[in-house]
Amino acid sequence: MNLVKRLFSSSNQQLSGLPPTVLEQLAVAPFAVQKFKDAGRGLVAARDIQYGEVLLTEQPYVCCPSLSNRRKVCYHCLKVLPTPQQQAAGAAEMPISSRSHMFCSSSCLSSAQASYFTLESQLSLEQLERHCQAYGERFPLIAARLALMIAQDGMTAAAQQQQQQQGSDSQADPEAGVGRSSSDVGRISRISRMSTGSNGSSRWSHTLATSSMRSSNNLGTTSWQSSSSSNRRQGRPGSYSTKAALGPAGDDGSVHQQVASALGFLCFANVPPPPPGPWAEAHKMLARALAAAAGNREQEEEAAGLQAALQGLDLDWYVAVMARLHLNTFKVEAALPIDWSQGHAAAAAMLGGDAASAGSALYLLGSLFNHSCEPNVHVTFPGNDSTAVFTAARQIAEGEQLFITYIDAGQELDARQEYLAFAYGFRCHCVRCCEELEEQAKHMPPQLP
Repeated sequence: MNLVKRLFSSSNQQLSGLPPTVLEQLAVAPFAVQKFKDAGRGLVAARDIQYGEVLLTEQPYVCCPSLSNRRKVCYHCLKVLPTPQQQAAGAAEMPISSRSHMFCSSSCLSSAQASYFTLESQLSLEQLERHCQAYGERFPLIAARLALMIAQDGMTAAAQQQQQQQGSDSQADPEAGVGRSSSDVGRISRISRMSTGSNGSSRWSHTLATSSMRSSNNLGTTSWQSSSSSNRRQGRPGSYSTKAALGPAGDDGSVHQQVASALGFLCFANVPPPPPGPWAEAHKMLARALAAAAGNREQEEEAAGLQAALQGLDLDWYVAVMARLHLNTFKVEAALPIDWSQGHAAAAAMLGGDAASAGSALYLLGSLFNHSCEPNVHVTFPGNDSTAVFTAARQIAEGEQLFITYIDAGQELDARQEYLAFAYGFRCHCVRCCEELEEQAKHMPPQLP
């Protein structure tokens, strides 16, 4: 317990932006946060841990289904949907379809509508989806979901402010505040900070914030240097990826601020100007879709709130989000049904690695695990949804660092090192890699003088 207190207190400043529920989970976990000279932050065992012990069960902060399998999983929680045969047999709950998207339950549909899906249903992301398919990208869709969460919150808060102001002035009417919840008051106070800039344009008094990943994919000519020492180096001044680009600090009750606060502590890839071309293209597509939705609003207050929120979702915000998503997102593996009647399409999905991918997800605590090619912690998804379970792969001694693997650890040494350098900006120096490097050196032909 003393080790837990010592390590946890030393990292309080770094983790202060995390949601209270996550901090509570960390406080009772069998591990604690520690800084490492050559690896930045990591997790260490706070006590002896037994083989097979569950160390952490975590739901994602945000997730998004893969394009190839989104008709097979819940659009909100990534739970694998029952097959037509299971539905016909009455062996599973019937999924719900809404605007071509599938949800595993009315609860997931309601949660999605309350967060981002109400606004998403009023615009089209088809162009962005085609862009992602062309470049083999998935992170822009997660960034889009975060943007929708922020924009829908701004739109809703503006409408609530208008409703509260109708019929009376809050200062003149002593009853105006009666019946308001503290969350309503916070949202209205936040909306009142919408101001007019020197050029007369309506804007927020702060800029936007946001996001998070562990599962990298091909970025064309872009290679990464990550944001801490060794495998997580701090971002350079002038980089698009700095924490300031994410947005507001403090606690104004907005989703914008919550996302910024929760994700601002994550490691990130250094992205010096100019940003990668595909990122700039994707941002334009997202911005156009959101702007079109704002232009189609019938209620002026909703349009104003949405427009104000969109001004914070600029290219700097988007790049800062993407820089974090590329280093902290996990691929959600699931037992997905394969429709062999599709022949070549089914085979191509398997060979392409998409057959088992329900989607991608960001885990705030899970993102603190460092990498080893010989991990002592396994990550699984036993519920066939986006809930990740981290389990001890062997006995772990108190004080020992906890590792997962970011890659396919079954690959050969050179393939592992090249992929880690390209996707995450570091080369692995775990015991396995060092031993294999020594063995490889023994079989190298002697160099000619």
